[in-house]
Amino acid sequence: MESIGRYEVVQRLGSGSHCDVLLCWDDDAESVVKLFRIRGRRLKRRIAKGDDELAARVLQNFHNKANLTASLNHPNIINVIECALAV
Repeated sequence: MESIGRYEVVQRLGSGSHCDVLLCWDDDAESVVKLFRIRGRRLKRRIAKGDDELAARVLQNFHNKANLTASLNHPNIINVIECALAV
């Protein structure tokens, strides 16, 4: 099983335009969580082509969405636990 930080990937749920959605187990919280992972290869290609500005916008957009979601409180909306850059 793949690990991403403290999370153990259980299965891939799907993908969006820039990220994969993974179902994970969080040992610290002892619960199942949904993890959104930006696909690094796509960003690396943009950076290699000299498109640092687009790569920065993709990362900023991802953080903006995470922060917006974190500010919401509703039973049908996921809770944001963490938004971090894994290298």
